[in-house]
Amino acid sequence: MQGLLNLMAGAPITGGIRDSLDRGESRAVYGLSGAGQSLFISGLMADAGLPVVVVTPDDDTAFRLQADLRHLLGGEVFLFLPCDIFPDRTSSNAFIPKQRLASLQALVHGNGLVIATAPALMRGLAPPGVFKQACRVIETGGAMAPAALALYLTEVGYRHADMVETPGKFCRRGGIVDFFPPTLDAPVRVEFFGDVIDSLRFFEPVTQRSRGKTLRVQVGPAHEGVYAPAELRAAAARLKQDYEGCKVQLKSPQARARLEAQISDLLALLDLEVPSPNPEAFIPYIYDKPFHLIDYLPPESPVLVVEPQKTAAVARKAEDDILQVVAELLKTGALLPRQGQFHNR
Repeated sequence: MQGLLNLMAGAPITGGIRDSLDRGESRAVYGLSGAGQSLFISGLMADAGLPVVVVTPDDDTAFRLQADLRHLLGGEVFLFLPCDIFPDRTSSNAFIPKQRLASLQALVHGNGLVIATAPALMRGLAPPGVFKQACRVIETGGAMAPAALALYLTEVGYRHADMVETPGKFCRRGGIVDFFPPTLDAPVRVEFFGDVIDSLRFFEPVTQRSRGKTLRVQVGPAHEGVYAPAELRAAAARLKQDYEGCKVQLKSPQARARLEAQISDLLALLDLEVPSPNPEAFIPYIYDKPFHLIDYLPPESPVLVVEPQKTAAVARKAEDDILQVVAELLKTGALLPRQGQFHNR
């Protein structure tokens, strides 16, 4: 298989396309399907040295490419799949947010191959620079106080718990801090000696027993709705302004009551500078414009589109569906105008 990959990577046609991409030019390749697509992408990206996003029309194509490219390239390949564009509850499916967060972490660190579907590109994200600032590398022997680690985890969305059993939770007990990054398969236990990290261990969330040591852990936000707590007060003012303008246009008394109840509870939390319980939905009030997955790529990174005509058609339908959902949610008081506008690119 490696010989076939080397043959594809060294083929003149592959080199010509790679040179075109390096110059920022667009190229179309026809006649490839199934394994042929995977082999061509592998040959094109084998020595790219840059993060790459491949856009597909649907989930099935994305999963197939991920499996093929993992086998051909031998490294991690991430999936960026659709999730609820207007989240109002915590999803019970941890796989999609895990892969999405892992994709964003890989891209802001300048590496990784991400397979995204066209509908997944619709949801607005925090600025890539803000997301990158929220990422840390924790290493054995590093200087950090337990209180500083607990504060950092709180600021990037982890919630305190008596025992860490699920992703996005953390717990501090004196000189020990447990936390569960959503991008990892197991939680991490950090043991301190004073203000120095003495050891890092993975452990079983159910039994709390150690699974073995590690020297370093890459930590990122617990969710995509990243923002600094200091920005909450200004964001609350924007939210209140949006709410005041919206409620007078609602014809249904039930819709007005529903909206008032939701906003009152949220504003009460924000006045105390307590993070929003639905941070992704709150992003429109923190940032003036949305960012999307492609914005997380360096300018010189290529974007590959599989079946471009089909992918474009799927993207247009996804956009139409979002507009319909926005109109209905606005009518029922379940969404504010700025939230709807934020996700229209």
